[in-house]
Amino acid sequence: SWRVENAIELLDAPGEWFYSRAARRLYVWPDNRTSPHGTPPRGAYVVPQLDTLVAVRGDSMHSPVRDVTLDGIGVRDARYTYMQPHGVPTAGDWALDGERAAVVLSDVERVTVANCVVRGVDGNALLLRNYTRGVRVVDNTMSDIGGSAIVAWGSTDGYNATRGTQPRGTVVAGNLVHSLGLWQKQSSMYFQAAACQTTLQSNIFFDTPRAAVNFNDHMGGGNKMLANLIFNAVLQSSDHGAFNSWSRMPFLTKVRDGTPSFTPAVSELAFNFGFGGGNGAQIFDNDDGSNYFHIHHNVVFDADLAKMDFGGHDSVFDSNVAVTRHFDGLNCYAFWFPFLADHGHTFTDNRCTVRDQHSNTIGYLPCDAEHLGAPIHAVLTNNRYYTANATATAVCATRGEKAVPFAALQASGIERGSSVAAWPSNDEQLAWMADLVDAAAEKYGV
Repeated sequence: SWRVENAIELLDAPGEWFYSRAARRLYVWPDNRTSPHGTPPRGAYVVPQLDTLVAVRGDSMHSPVRDVTLDGIGVRDARYTYMQPHGVPTAGDWALDGERAAVVLSDVERVTVANCVVRGVDGNALLLRNYTRGVRVVDNTMSDIGGSAIVAWGSTDGYNATRGTQPRGTVVAGNLVHSLGLWQKQSSMYFQAAACQTTLQSNIFFDTPRAAVNFNDHMGGGNKMLANLIFNAVLQSSDHGAFNSWSRMPFLTKVRDGTPSFTPAVSELAFNFGFGGGNGAQIFDNDDGSNYFHIHHNVVFDADLAKMDFGGHDSVFDSNVAVTRHFDGLNCYAFWFPFLADHGHTFTDNRCTVRDQHSNTIGYLPCDAEHLGAPIHAVLTNNRYYTANATATAVCATRGEKAVPFAALQASGIERGSSVAAWPSNDEQLAWMADLVDAAAEKYGV
């Protein structure tokens, strides 16, 4: 392998620098975020030497470090790691450094990272590696991160994860995390691979080039993402969502009911408030086999509500409020790949406003426009849709793509109990959102 770096010819974009060893001169091209007036920031320039500043490592899962707290610590100026060897965790899209971060926890139990300020680290900020249990990451501020803020990455014996060498029972709550992926664009506020039973609650995540939260697989499941505020995700890419998941490879665990099973426990995504505004189409982008999610009582603004494609199955979307924007025309839902009997999705009791005066498409379904009576193995009921002209169509995508009128869908048994109306007033829509925000505050204290 080879690489080219520190050549003045490559200094061609804001945020880059070049150091001339011969002249002992540093050239800096400031970015607009740190230097809005185009002049280099005053103060000291730091050249980090260490990629890991704090490491808590046990000997093994049978001899872990227990009961350590990092409280009120400032962490900054860790060295970049994007040129270090990377690994490919499970079967998602990611490759990343699985050994180095500013703070590393491995083979630990009941470790807490609280009230810390992590800023200006050029690699990943916090890495949970292999066996961890009951780690708490609470009330921290993380910003200006070169890679991801929090990474949880376990190991398995191929498809067999029953040995338990993974992060489990992690709680990430009350954190303010923003402005990351400065160097490593495939990055997130929270990323997990071969990890399960995670709780993400009451965090504020914003300003990231890709998804704010990414599940590389659904090993074990049993995750909870509750009452988080997410905005300005997918700023430097597209075809993604604020939350992204894959499940291309099944894993054997005992998480669901205590017996070995390839079926994960249901993961719950509820009472979150997601703004669009970047280049992402959806807030919830469940890709490539994603399964066993319950996504409910969320507020989605300026983005599509839900997508689950390429073999996704067995998920429920209910009681969400969405105000979409024109992006790729999917709008309320995109379930265009066929389901097996008894393994389709349920989409019910949602409110979705298609905020595009030129479109009345509410979503995509695995139906055949010429044979609407054929079962699609999905349940869509009691939803309320709002379009500019009070009419709606859905696209049947089994054989080509053809728009089907809402009345024809209902006549075939799809969207029973659902309705279409003209755009509600802004005050009405704000009231729906406020009801869910108030419910989140009452339920989770945010």
